[in-house]
Amino acid sequence: MDLTRRGPFPVTSAARTLVDLCRELPELDAVATLDRALLRQQVDREQLELALERARFVRGTPLAGRAVERSDGRSESWLETAWRVRHVAAGLPEPELQVEIWAGGQLVKVVDGWLGAQAMAFEGDGKVKFTDPYGGKDPAEVLWAEKRAEDALRALGIRVLRPTMVDVGSGWEAFRARTVREIGAPVPALQPFTAVPRATGRLRPATSRG
Repeated sequence: MDLTRRGPFPVTSAARTLVDLCRELPELDAVATLDRALLRQQVDREQLELALERARFVRGTPLAGRAVERSDGRSESWLETAWRVRHVAAGLPEPELQVEIWAGGQLVKVVDGWLGAQAMAFEGDGKVKFTDPYGGKDPAEVLWAEKRAEDALRALGIRVLRPTMVDVGSGWEAFRARTVREIGAPVPALQPFTAVPRATGRLRPATSRG
């Protein structure tokens, strides 16, 4: 049912509440809200589909349905969602999300987005990732680790693009054009590696928009 109880109070279920929100929110915010709920396992896709069916005659439900269709709980931040939504809406090849890159029996990097045919990785970078990293990590060490991981990817022949908040906002056209150029360019000579998609995203210790 669409109703449940929180203590003595009747409330709508998580799935119905999300569907109701997505009838009113802008598309990107709606998809990001769903991505976050799916990542946190507060709801699953079957529950969302059922809530959509029960609200099928409510104004705005088709908008919510499109948001549900475009949601993916493997996106681990608002920036990752924003990049994915804009990337797919631009007609670019749909990326696999949260892909482990292995080489020589070692995990090189888990990339946010992956285009296998082009050997291209995408890493969403919010500024806070380096200025105020979660877990009390030293910013310089985080930056150094990221540099080493990207160097290792590039040594395999993998190209890396790093969309930022500006790139998914006012700078989108420039970033889209760069992505198109990279997709159309010849794939570099590759060293042996294996790309293994994760089935689910992993909740970060602290929330951020990047």
